[in-house]
Amino acid sequence: MDDKRTFLAIALAIAVLLAWTPLAEHMGWIQPQQRPAATQEATPAPAPAAQTAVAPASSLPVFTPSAGTDVKVETPLYSAVIYSGGGILRSFTLKHYDETIKADSPKVNLISPEASQTAPLGLTVNGQPSWSTGQWSFQGSDLNLKAGEQGSLTFTGIVDGVRVTRVISFNADNYLLSENILVGSADQAPRTVRLGFTVAATPFSNGKYDPTRLAWDANESFKEETSARWDVYGTPEKAKAKNVILLIADGLSMGHRTGARLLSKGVTNGMYNGKLSMDTLPYTAMLGTCSVDSIAADSANTASAYMTGHKSSVNAIGVYADRTKDPFDDPRQETIAELLRRKTNKSIGIVSDAEIEDATPAAVVSHTRKRSEKAAIVGMFAGIRPEVLIGGGSAYFLPRTVPGSKRKDEKDYVEDFRKAGYTLATTRTELMSVMDKNPDRLLGLFHTGNLDGALDRKQLKKGTVSKFPDQPDLTDSMNAALKVLSKNPNGFFLTLEAGLVDKYTHPLDWERAIYDTIMFDKVVAQAQAFCDANPDTLLIVTGDHTHSISVIGTVDDNLPGELMRDKVGIYGAAGYPNYKDENGDGYPDDVNVSKRLAAFIGNYPDHYETYRPKLDGPFVPAVKDENGHYIANAAYKDIPGAQFVPGNLPRTESTGVHAIDDLVVGARGPNADQIHGFMNSTEVFRIMSEALALGNK
Repeated sequence: MDDKRTFLAIALAIAVLLAWTPLAEHMGWIQPQQRPAATQEATPAPAPAAQTAVAPASSLPVFTPSAGTDVKVETPLYSAVIYSGGGILRSFTLKHYDETIKADSPKVNLISPEASQTAPLGLTVNGQPSWSTGQWSFQGSDLNLKAGEQGSLTFTGIVDGVRVTRVISFNADNYLLSENILVGSADQAPRTVRLGFTVAATPFSNGKYDPTRLAWDANESFKEETSARWDVYGTPEKAKAKNVILLIADGLSMGHRTGARLLSKGVTNGMYNGKLSMDTLPYTAMLGTCSVDSIAADSANTASAYMTGHKSSVNAIGVYADRTKDPFDDPRQETIAELLRRKTNKSIGIVSDAEIEDATPAAVVSHTRKRSEKAAIVGMFAGIRPEVLIGGGSAYFLPRTVPGSKRKDEKDYVEDFRKAGYTLATTRTELMSVMDKNPDRLLGLFHTGNLDGALDRKQLKKGTVSKFPDQPDLTDSMNAALKVLSKNPNGFFLTLEAGLVDKYTHPLDWERAIYDTIMFDKVVAQAQAFCDANPDTLLIVTGDHTHSISVIGTVDDNLPGELMRDKVGIYGAAGYPNYKDENGDGYPDDVNVSKRLAAFIGNYPDHYETYRPKLDGPFVPAVKDENGHYIANAAYKDIPGAQFVPGNLPRTESTGVHAIDDLVVGARGPNADQIHGFMNSTEVFRIMSEALALGNK
C-alpha cells in the first residue's frame, strides 16, 4: 500500500421512521431481519501454539491519546468532535433527532461514552493503534459549515516508521464523512503497510439501528456499502516444507475424475482395475469457491484466492475490485510470488498448457480488475521473473510487428527474458535439447494461444496440431520445471495448471476434457514420485472451480432404437464400455468405440447432441445469429442421430458455464494434515504459507 491512495467513507446517520424506512433497510441502518454478514474469509482452523493472532478491534487497548486537542465540526445536521491526536471521533451528535420523545430529551449522539473508549475512526497501522503509538500534528482550526458548504481536516502522523496523512472531509448537507488516506515510508525505505479501522457506536432502540457503517471507495466509485472480516494468522517459527507444488486442473470436477478413471483404468466385476494418482493422496477436503460479488466464480478470482489468501471478484486477479474504469488502480493483494520474493530465496515456477497469461497462471503474479489484460500480465511476469515460465500465449510476448502478435506496442518480452538469462524453448524438441544443458532459468512458449490437448496431439491430429506439430506434453513441461527448480538449495514454489480440462468442458467436448484429465493425473504421479524422493515437499492437487459434468452410463451403438437417445444405456443396461489400451499408456487407443461413456454437462446453449466424440476437431456447439443470439451450430445437424437440444442458458452464452459445486482438494507432505472437511479456497494459501513459515521470515 506504499504511496497508494485509499479512500474511506464513513456513513454516520440515523434512519427516520416513516418514509425513510425502505432506504434505511437498504443501507443497513435498520435491520428488520437477521441477515448473514458478508465475510472476506472464513474462520481458519485453530492455529498451532506457535502462532500468534492479531486481536480484533473490539479488544484494542482502551483509548490512550497522544498529544492533541479537540477539533469541532458544526453543520446544520450534526456537531462532531475529532481528537487531533490520531483523528479519533469523540462525538457525533445529530441535531434533528432526540433520544426519547420527552421535551427535554438530549440529542442522539452516535458515539456513546462506552463506544468512545474504543477509539472510533481510529486507524491501526500494522496492527498498532496509531492514536497511542504515533506522533501526530494538526494544522487548522474548527469547522463551521453552512448549508451547501464543504470542509476538511488534515491530520499527519508518523506511526511505526510510516508517514500517514488523514484528510477527513465533511459536507454540510449529509452525514457522510469521507477520508483520503495517503501512506508512505517515513525514511524512504520500502515498507509493507496493513491498515485497519475501528468503527464503534452503541446501537440503540433495542439494537435495530446500526448507525455506523464503513465502506471502501476509489475515485468516486462507491455505490453500495458492504462489510468484510479478515482473519489474521501467524506462521510457525520454522518452515515445515522446503518446496510446495500446487497442481490445478482448471474446472476439475468429480465427473472428470470418474471419467478419467473409467477410461484409463477400466472396471471388472464392479471394481476399478486401478486408481488415479490423485486418488491416493492421503488428505482430502471439499473447497468452496464463491467470489466476493457472486456465488458463481471464474478462474480469475478462484485462482487468486489460492495465490493471495483473499477473495476477489469475478474477472479480478490479486485485487479488491472497485468500479473505476482503470483495471489497474484497484487496491492490491500481495501474491504468493511477491511474498516469496520479499521474504525468501526460493525459486518460482509457473507452468500451463493454456496461455500463460490466462487467469489461473496469471494469478501467481498479477494485479488487475480485468483478466483479459494479457499484454500487461506479461509485464507482471517480467517484474517477478519466475525461474520457470512454461505455456502458450507467445502472442503477448512478441512486438506488434511480428506476425501473430497480439500486443499493441513494440515491446519484445522474449528478448527481455533472454537478456535476463533465460533459455528459450519453442518446441518439444527444443525443450528436450535445452534441458540437456541444465539451464538455470527457462522460458517455454510453445503456441501463440492455448496448446492442443492430449486427444488431438496423440491421436486425432486436429485442432491446431498441423500448425504447431511439435508441442510438449504437460508431463514434459513438469519434468523440465522440476529439474530447473530443484537446483535451488533453498527450495521452490511450483504451480502447474492443466488448463485444457476447462477449455474443452466449456464447449461440451467432454472426451477431450477427460483425455486431458488423464494427462493431468500423470503429472500428479510425477509430483508424487518427486515427493517420495523429497519428503520435505508439500503437494496440493485440486481444481480452481468445477463444471456440471456427470457420467450416467454408456452409449451403445448396437442397442435398438431410431434415436441415439434410445441407445443410452442406464442402470443395468449400461454394462461396461469397450475402450482398449493395448499399448498401456493410460489413454484408450481409440475414443470412437461402439460402446462408450455417456457423459453430459448440465448447462448448455442451444446445440445438436451427437452422442459421439467430435473426430473432426473440438466441438463448437453454438454460433451467433444475425440478432446476436447464440443458436445451435448447424454444422452438426446432419450427423446421423443428431438431436437438437434447446439451451438452458441465456442466449448470450456460446458454451457451458462453471458450476458452483464444491471442489475436491487432495494433499500430502508437510502441513497436508490441515486439509480436511470443508474449507474455503483461501485456506489453501494459509496452508502453503504455514508450511513455508512465510509469516516469520
